[in-house]
Amino acid sequence: MKCPVCLRQDAIHRGTLSGAATGQPASEGEVVEVGCVQSCGDYKYTAASFQPLNAVHPDQRPLLSCWIWEQNRSGIEPTVTSSNITTVLSSSPLKFVEKVKRLLIYAADQSTWGRAIPTDNQTIYAMLQTNKLAEVQLIVRYLEENSYVSNTMGGNQVQVTGNGFMKADEWRQSDVQSSQGFVAMWFDASMDSAWENGFEVGIRNAGYKALRISKKDFVGGITDEIMSEIRRSKFVIADYTGQNNGVYFEVGFALGLGLTVIPTCRSDELGKLHFDIKHLNTLPWDSPVELAENLARRIRAVVGGGPDDAPLRKESG
Repeated sequence: MKCPVCLRQDAIHRGTLSGAATGQPASEGEVVEVGCVQSCGDYKYTAASFQPLNAVHPDQRPLLSCWIWEQNRSGIEPTVTSSNITTVLSSSPLKFVEKVKRLLIYAADQSTWGRAIPTDNQTIYAMLQTNKLAEVQLIVRYLEENSYVSNTMGGNQVQVTGNGFMKADEWRQSDVQSSQGFVAMWFDASMDSAWENGFEVGIRNAGYKALRISKKDFVGGITDEIMSEIRRSKFVIADYTGQNNGVYFEVGFALGLGLTVIPTCRSDELGKLHFDIKHLNTLPWDSPVELAENLARRIRAVVGGGPDDAPLRKESG
């Protein structure tokens, strides 16, 4: 069956839901789970989003594929809804320099010395937010001209050079430090919508990349991974909904590193905050949409707009 996002064949529609047999949800409350093995990755979509997905222009579909890829990379299986379709399609496209960095870092992560990496992989198209072969070839040519890769197999594969591995390490560190916002939050299923339509959207709209540690496999312990990602972040969002002890620990670690911490909490739980933090200017929220809007505004005010802050670019122009 076709993937409803990228329209490529051989997507797996999973589950016992009636819509899994046809690819179209049969009832308003139904959700279909999709595994797009060629391009997008794993995601779900709601009945209300089915028609809006069908109406997306082919040139805009890479924006959605890229969003799903980014969510999967953070350990999240997102749910495509009619509201976040609008949000994603209105976001700023990736700059050329960001695509160059992504491809080199991806190739370095996938590569060992001497191993060639195929560039006609559809996952690369999703990662680079494109559906055009010519654009991928242009990025490869730029990397080759700068001696970061050598081009093999008529341009369909690349090998990362020594210079390329060194540059990938440099970009990986500097890029994450300048553009990552770490979200410390409760991982209960009741918070999935707050993450997908609130925290992730708000941080992205402020020009940064959101990261949440969940549903990941680690070589070491998850605590080590959390500490590593906090070190690589520009700021931390601490949501105290659920009064999770892990959030308090992560905030203490971030403050010890001198990072900016922005506290948030669902309004009905503000009274449960520990007395040590009740005096802080905690951002309350009632709905994910409200959270996204107010969080983006708070980040810009406290941290400043990130490298992909479209509203700031428009205002300054």
